[in-house]
Amino acid sequence: LDIVADTEIQIAATTIDINGAINASGEIIAASLDISGAIDVAGTTNLDVVDIDGAVDMASTLAVGGVVTANAGVVVDTITIDGSDIAATGSLFLDSDGGSIYMSDGGTDIGLFSLASQDLTIRNLVSDKDINFQGNDGGSNFTALTLDMSAAGAATFNAGVTAVSSTISSTHPTLMLKTSGGGDTDQAYVQKYNNDLYVYNKESAGNIFLGTNNTTKITLGSAGSLTTSPTAGGHAVFNEGGVDADFRVESDGNANMLFVDGGNNRIGVGTGSPGATLQIQASHTTTDVTAANTNSTLVIGNSGTGNGVYNAIKFGGNQQDMYMMSFNDQQAVSRRFGFFVGSVAGDAVADERFSI
Repeated sequence: LDIVADTEIQIAATTIDINGAINASGEIIAASLDISGAIDVAGTTNLDVVDIDGAVDMASTLAVGGVVTANAGVVVDTITIDGSDIAATGSLFLDSDGGSIYMSDGGTDIGLFSLASQDLTIRNLVSDKDINFQGNDGGSNFTALTLDMSAAGAATFNAGVTAVSSTISSTHPTLMLKTSGGGDTDQAYVQKYNNDLYVYNKESAGNIFLGTNNTTKITLGSAGSLTTSPTAGGHAVFNEGGVDADFRVESDGNANMLFVDGGNNRIGVGTGSPGATLQIQASHTTTDVTAANTNSTLVIGNSGTGNGVYNAIKFGGNQQDMYMMSFNDQQAVSRRFGFFVGSVAGDAVADERFSI
C-alpha cells in the first residue's frame, strides 16, 4: 500500500494493525506509539519520553543530552567520564568482585585499594614512591604522615604521636630519637637486644639526664660520671628492700676500695671480705721502717684553720706502729692528750683518768 500526499493524511481509527513493515521517508508524528516488536532505526530518533519494557540493543553510540535515570542500575564494561565529578544523593558504594580498585594516571596504574580475606590494603604501585596523609590546619595544607617506601615504610609524623600504648616488635626493637636534618651521630636510642636493654646517646659529648617535675635529678656524663641533684629532703638509698645484695666501689688500683657486705652487715675498705663490722685493709711489702711509716692504712684526724691544730690517730703502713698525735704547728703552746671515762667527755676534773 503506497500512500502519497503533498499535505497531511489523516486516518481516523481506534486501532491500526499493520503486519508488515512501515517505510517512512518523512516524519511520523504520533501522540503515542506502542510497538510490540523490534525497532530498527538507521538514522536519528528524537524522542521526548521513551518507556521501554524490554531490552534495548544499540550497536552504535547513545548520545543523551539530558539526564539518564536508571532505577535498577546500569551495567557497562567501561565508563569514560568527560567531567570530573561523581555525585550521589546518598552514600556511594564501590563494589568490586575482584577485591581490587586501581587508581591510574594516563593509563599507568599508581595506587591500589585491595581486599584479601577481608583485610584492606593500600598500596603505592610505583617503586620507592611514598604514601602521604595530608590535611588542612587553619587554611594551611600540610603532610601529617609520610610512609617512606624507599626505607621499608619508615613513618615520619609531622607533629608527634599520642598513643594509649605503643609496642615496637622486631628482632632487636629500637626506638630512635633523631634531630631533624641531623647526621647518623646526631641520634639517641633505646634498644632491646636479647635479654639486655640499652639507652644510648650517640653524641660524643652528650649527656643523659633523668629528672622529675621538669628538673634534672640524675646526670650521666659522656665520660661515665654520675651526678645526683636531689632537692632538700631527698635521699639516695641503695638496697631499700634490705635483701642480701652487696655494694662495691672500685678505684684505679683496688677492686674493693669500698665494699658493703649486704648479707653479713659489714663494711670493707680495701677488702671484699670484711671480717668485722668495719675492716680497713691495705697491702704493704716494704721492709724499710721509715718508708713504711708513710704508707698509712688508717688516719683518723681533724685539722683546724688559724694556727694549724691537728689531732689524729694513725695506724702505720708497716702494720706495726700506731700513733696518737695532738700538736700545733704554728705556736709553741701547751698541748694535752687525755683519756676520759664518764658522763661528760672532756671534764678534766671529774672524768679524766689519764693525761699526757
